[in-house]
Amino acid sequence: AQAGGGAAPPSRGEVWLYGAGVLLWRSEVQEWYYPALREGETHVTIDARTVQKTVADLRKDDKLARRLALNAQDLADNHLCPTCIVDHWTYVLTKYNARFGIRFLDIPATLDMLDARDRGEPVHF
Repeated sequence: AQAGGGAAPPSRGEVWLYGAGVLLWRSEVQEWYYPALREGETHVTIDARTVQKTVADLRKDDKLARRLALNAQDLADNHLCPTCIVDHWTYVLTKYNARFGIRFLDIPATLDMLDARDRGEPVHF
């Protein structure tokens, strides 16, 4: 919740989980999963000039709104699920380790230790 009692707006990563069409405000900000986005399929980009017309168009076109919602959920299921995020960071850190010749984080060993901890086994980090 925000100060004053209002709810905080969802983060860019959360908007895909609500079962609705996603409107992204035009921005230079890029999230790691953005290569999977397809304008008009997974979302619609808006700005101050286009927001009113875009919302009006979506209200008139139920089929498009439903398709955007289904594709947003598909994006969440295939790119933002917990396993997907672990897979992404495993990829990033593996590349980081290879590039700099270090073992910043041994992902398989770390995941094994976390699984052992969840099973109640003693682990040493």
